[in-house]
Amino acid sequence: MSNFVNVEAHMDEIKEYMPQFVFYQRGKACPTIKLLDIAFGEQNRKVTDCYCTCCHRRYTDYDRDPDTYRHKTKGTCQNCGAQVEFRQMFRGRKGYYHRWNFAVFEGAGDLMRISCVVVSQQFNNDEFEPEYNWYEITRYELEPNRAVQYLSHWRKGKYVWDMKKSKPSSPNFNPGAFYSCLYGYTLINYDAISNSFLRYIDRELRKTELNASYILWLCRCAEHPQLEYFIKAGLSKLAVDYVDKKLGRVYFNWKSNDLKKILRLSKPELSYFAENDAGGRYSAYIRFRRDYFCGRSPQETIRYFDEFLYCMHIMDSIRKLTGLNYKQIMDYTLKKMNREGTVFFTTCWRDYLNECQILNYDMTDDVVIRPKDLFAAHERTSSIIKIEQDRLAQEKLAALILERQDMTCTDLELGLLIRQPNAIDEIAAEGAALSHCVGGYAARHAEGKLTILFLRRLSDPETPYYTMEVSNDLKIVQCRGYKNNTAGNVKPEEIEIFEKRYQEYLNTIKEKRKKEKNKIKRKKQQKKTTAA
Repeated sequence: MSNFVNVEAHMDEIKEYMPQFVFYQRGKACPTIKLLDIAFGEQNRKVTDCYCTCCHRRYTDYDRDPDTYRHKTKGTCQNCGAQVEFRQMFRGRKGYYHRWNFAVFEGAGDLMRISCVVVSQQFNNDEFEPEYNWYEITRYELEPNRAVQYLSHWRKGKYVWDMKKSKPSSPNFNPGAFYSCLYGYTLINYDAISNSFLRYIDRELRKTELNASYILWLCRCAEHPQLEYFIKAGLSKLAVDYVDKKLGRVYFNWKSNDLKKILRLSKPELSYFAENDAGGRYSAYIRFRRDYFCGRSPQETIRYFDEFLYCMHIMDSIRKLTGLNYKQIMDYTLKKMNREGTVFFTTCWRDYLNECQILNYDMTDDVVIRPKDLFAAHERTSSIIKIEQDRLAQEKLAALILERQDMTCTDLELGLLIRQPNAIDEIAAEGAALSHCVGGYAARHAEGKLTILFLRRLSDPETPYYTMEVSNDLKIVQCRGYKNNTAGNVKPEEIEIFEKRYQEYLNTIKEKRKKEKNKIKRKKQQKKTTAA
């Protein structure tokens, strides 16, 4: 295992992907002035002394203006034309550090080995050429119907490579918490694939948009060469989802080389998935065919699957409520649904059945569970439940009206009064008249979770003016007018004055209620002591 892959033999190719530099220093053209230079005015012309790490040569740039060289900018070496980064020649090269990840391939025939390494590039202060160091992260060994990953572990004072017991996974180049996580990598000696048993699947993979890492793809293809059939049959999305583990609990018959037997599909079903997105649909179709409906022909199954692909969880609820089988549910839906489609219809049907259950209807009566006009029946049950809910809410509200009686008051000076609503409908009407959302507070007002009050003018007590919300600890939460005072109707000064006065009034009510509670509490304690 020590000579698993000869990484050193591929260092020249690795270096091509590492950053290349040109170290520059501005200077004069001639260190010693000659008469010819004076004649042509060359003694003062500036040039640039350069060293390129790509062509490994030191040269003098006579053509380019030295002032155009800038530290840490991208450019081209004037000597070899390589894409480089310019750095000043004497500016601390030791701080220039770069690391990147590589996957080095070696092998041919029925054996392919991959070594994933991290390569670092670093300079010394007094040298122009960088030092390259590398260490291995993980190893892979691929053979027909077999893929193995090796991980290193520290044992007895040295690192030992052990075979990973579970399936191979993507390489993780994260060396520790003190470095950034690096999961990308570059392929080195990639042409070795074309001489191995993976050459055919590699051609297909180049046509496919990969989501998972390339190495993970090769591992899965080595374990199951039949993945090549998926791609050739137009089911590349299905292969992608399998490698990415997005199919859920779906099992393929890898013992066969026949695609129909591998996927457990007939020829019409294969054609259907080749024409449609065969990713997540495949697992849904297998589940639908197994648990919901399997027709007399594949075409019938596909037709029902297309219609009810997104209704399966709704059909589960309908079946629990009615006892109907899935075929009966789907046939009734196709017969009675409108243009909105199956999802809309089955959702309405489920809501209707839930309302029937609340109203204690006979859920075994076919007329109840499968009405001739579902939408009309749903409208009737909804109105009955609304009436019942309003009745119960009104009963709760009537019990609270007496408790809140002390919160009503009149301010003769400002010409304003405040009163509580006498019915739930009044709160909804208030919200509609003032175009704000107080109607949504009706249920909480009836349950005693908060208090809604109407602020009116004495001159017109029946017309909505302002609406006030008061918390259970008798604090004014909000007081809003038409459209929450966002329609250019600034809250009048009289309302703000009333709010301050009313809050003071609420404080006195709070003290009175507190005293009454304490009085009742003392009486109860006296009765207990007398009884004892």
